Amino acid sequence: MTTIFRSESAYRPLTHALKKSPVDRGFFLSRRSSGYHCDSSASYGFPDDTISSTTWQAMKSSEGFLEPYLNHLAPWLYTDSVIWTIVGLSGGFLFSSRFVLQWLHSERSGRLVVPALFWHISFWGSLLSLIYALHLDKLPIILSYFFLPALYARNLWLLKRGKEVDKEVSRVQ
Repeated sequence: MTTIFRSESAYRPLTHALKKSPVDRGFFLSRRSSGYHCDSSASYGFPDDTISSTTWQAMKSSEGFLEPYLNHLAPWLYTDSVIWTIVGLSGGFLFSSRFVLQWLHSERSGRLVVPALFWHISFWGSLLSLIYALHLDKLPIILSYFFLPALYARNLWLLKRGKEVDKEVSRVQ
């Protein structure tokens, strides 16, 4: 049996009434575009004994993986809004457009070229995608984007340092 709650105000008292994780009571609560769902027919077991029951419940609950830790610091991160859709689409567009930019520069020069703008777009696209992944609060997506902004920031730093060295060399000559 699935019960659909159209608002969060109807959904939250149910989670607080359960006191424990919804999985403990045989319920599975989830946020969907059509509302908040309470599925009492679902049964979720542990995949193996290496994951503790608390970790497994945190990963399977509708609250998300990081929400219990970050919600008091950044409650805006877990509110549903059209702005989050725009952030997610912008990050994906920026991150994908870097390859089009690189392709156009390579075609124009007739050889493989990676322009400096490629690294700027990579950094900002991966940063927006990471922020959107934090909003989605799904561990595989967060881990996919977690290290990318740091890697691209390092490439930008190396690019800047290389330009400074080139200026110094041309000044000496």
